[in-house]
Amino acid sequence: VQFKQLGSNPLEFVETLPIILGVYLVSGLYFPVITLYLSAFSVLIRIIYAIQYLRGGPNKRLSGAIAERVPVFGMMLYTLAKIIYEF
Repeated sequence: VQFKQLGSNPLEFVETLPIILGVYLVSGLYFPVITLYLSAFSVLIRIIYAIQYLRGGPNKRLSGAIAERVPVFGMMLYTLAKIIYEF
């Protein structure tokens, strides 16, 4: 069971990677320092997410999943609002 969890964790990361990288690339053009801090926070949260998933299974990963995606979507909305406001 733990081997299956270990194998599915990177696959879940690869599924969200294009969204995360796209948001950080675009927001890094407008807010480089904030993007740097949020991407470092995202890496830290991703490590915590992986540890929780390995130790507790799918039920224990919810807090890490929410903590990882909230800054990404917040940065996406803030950057989108900034781009729209500048036009």
